[in-house]
Amino acid sequence: MDFITSLTNPTFLQALIMVLREGLESILIFAALCLYLIKLDAPQRLPALYGGAAAALVASVLTGWVAVTYWQVADLHAGVEGLFMLGAAVLVFYVSGWLYYRQDPAIWTKYLKDKVARALATQTVWPLVLLAFLAIYREGLETVLFLMALASQAGGWVWPIWEAVLVGSAVLVVLYFAIRKFALRLPLRPVFLVTSAVLFLMGLHLVIEGVHELQEVAWLPMTSLGLGEDLTLEQLLPALMAAGSAVAGIFCLRGKGGL
Repeated sequence: MDFITSLTNPTFLQALIMVLREGLESILIFAALCLYLIKLDAPQRLPALYGGAAAALVASVLTGWVAVTYWQVADLHAGVEGLFMLGAAVLVFYVSGWLYYRQDPAIWTKYLKDKVARALATQTVWPLVLLAFLAIYREGLETVLFLMALASQAGGWVWPIWEAVLVGSAVLVVLYFAIRKFALRLPLRPVFLVTSAVLFLMGLHLVIEGVHELQEVAWLPMTSLGLGEDLTLEQLLPALMAAGSAVAGIFCLRGKGGL
């Protein structure tokens, strides 16, 4: 399958979007941390950030390898697939809210300053290593969960998924150097808002699909709503609760004058 053909492959496109979406957040955070260290006249601490990021990449690859091996050898149960999807949904909702809250440039700047200041206050480089590690590895772990959910729907770890990982990684490397060159002049508010909305919709989809997988193996009851076989009360209720919580959170933030 050539690259042009891949562009019309739904599995490739979904996997590519997942990799780019998760990677963009990591790149923004990591590049911002690097720039703040330079701004604070502490460039000697940059190797600690690079070390933490490198360790996170290795850990993400190892996590993915273990997950792929376990998936292929154990022939995971549909119920476990559902649990993976629900776990991914929880992470998606968290990141969606995290991005929405930090869309305000002032809040984003304060967040970065606080993180770096606490790390620089110590005499060891380990806080910076840990800071970079968590910023990168969290996204790597989420990406693994997303890709596992997609693989379950595609019938396994097919080539379009691996191709999307390779292409997405290459694009992210280019984006990182572009961001460093232009000193994070990207319009962060719209980027964060759009990403937050897309993540939230993806989370709702994972909730509905995850509950469906659990119903397939009779781990959850199945109450028809008369709206078609694909939508049940058990699927709708958690999706509505998530949506209601998001709306309540938005109004709460606006009521406090934050956003």
